[in-house]
Amino acid sequence: APAKHVATIAAQLAGRIEANGYRMATGFLGTKPLLPVLSAHGHHDLACRLFQSRQFPSWGYEVEQGATSVWERWDSFTKEHGFDGVSGKNNAGMNSFSHYAFGAVMEWAFTTLAGIDALEPGFGRILIRPCIPSAASNPDGRPLTWAAAEYASPRGLIRSHWQKRDDGLEMRVTIPANTTARVRVPAAADDVITESGRPLADGAPGVRLVSRDADAAELELGSGDYRFRVAAAAPVRS
Repeated sequence: APAKHVATIAAQLAGRIEANGYRMATGFLGTKPLLPVLSAHGHHDLACRLFQSRQFPSWGYEVEQGATSVWERWDSFTKEHGFDGVSGKNNAGMNSFSHYAFGAVMEWAFTTLAGIDALEPGFGRILIRPCIPSAASNPDGRPLTWAAAEYASPRGLIRSHWQKRDDGLEMRVTIPANTTARVRVPAAADDVITESGRPLADGAPGVRLVSRDADAAELELGSGDYRFRVAAAAPVRS
């Protein structure tokens, strides 16, 4: 689609999901890109709501029916109707119970929610850019307040862990030896960021501020373990 129409198309997609009771209506080909597209175009809260959903159809619904892997169908098995599915009318054909395929969601969970990605093949340069939902992201239940992921790359173990706290945000990052990383830390100003208790402005070892925008600071890190904290904004007083 032409760039000038992308935001409108994304809004229409979000509107269709809302009109469908905040449930998906996709098969394999539509499921794989759904959450990445929503997150990339201003609808990350909706993507997280779908990720957390327990309604049929959803990944959470499969889990509540006993799934420990991705199924070929959203209702390959149900507690109510067994192998006959949510309607009670499924047949047993084409009903794989280990069918990762395009129905899976964990690529989005690693690269978008936890934010682990590669800046070059082989993870010689790493990107850590977690996309954190708002406190209002899940009206159906408790919103996501933390995510933790680790990836055994060819260069070594990469970790990304973020958690919302009463006093702000904490991010823990592990970058393997002989690599560098760009890390995006959500913060409105540099002076509210510390690394292992040391203010960013004081020159935390192994950390270099590369750029910033209104929402986050982009840092360059060498190998090692890092613990960033972003202090919550002080309450406004009348």
